[in-house]
Amino acid sequence: MALVQAGIYSRPAGKAGGIVWGAARTPSGKVATAREYVVPTNPDTVAQQHQRLIFRTAAALANNAGLSLLDPPWNNAIGLLPAWQSFMSHALRSLEWDAGLSKAVWMDDPPTLSLGPCYMPVMTATGGAGALTVEWPTDIVGDHCDELDELYGLVFMKDSPNTGGEEFFEIAVGNHHRSEGSHDFHPPFVSGETFEALLWWRHSEADGTYTYSPVAQVYADTT
Repeated sequence: MALVQAGIYSRPAGKAGGIVWGAARTPSGKVATAREYVVPTNPDTVAQQHQRLIFRTAAALANNAGLSLLDPPWNNAIGLLPAWQSFMSHALRSLEWDAGLSKAVWMDDPPTLSLGPCYMPVMTATGGAGALTVEWPTDIVGDHCDELDELYGLVFMKDSPNTGGEEFFEIAVGNHHRSEGSHDFHPPFVSGETFEALLWWRHSEADGTYTYSPVAQVYADTT
């Protein structure tokens, strides 16, 4: 039975007859939605099983990242999705099934995504002995860029992106600035693994607000 919790002027929720009521985000705010009720089926094909594993991997990445890193820069980054859902949607578009490894892996060339007008330079990554070095030019370009811009992001194992704990960490807030030109990451890496760095910049505007950059995605092998 559908419920109208706050009288006839509120949004219904649930099932009424053959109609299922829900909600969706629009530029005007949340609106009620209605769809025909259908009995779901589960053919459980191989392709379906792979897609479920990709979905679980994307969800694990989003959960590991957490809202403290993703909100607000990822809010509305994809359509009108809030931060967690935007990041997960990007992860779903960036993961693929690797038949040889029998798991979901991060693509070599995932889709591009912009979080705002802050300048994103060309980012590069090189691997070394237990280290991942990310480098960038320190040029100041445009109105949303200065030497104190802060680097944010996360690093994960490219071929095991849902692995948490020691193989995953977020960049410390405010500790890495555009003027530095590079940064070495020294978590307890696994030797011989390929690590992906998902990075973006935060620029402090004159009015006290922040703007963000496109997302850079670079990877390198450790030794």
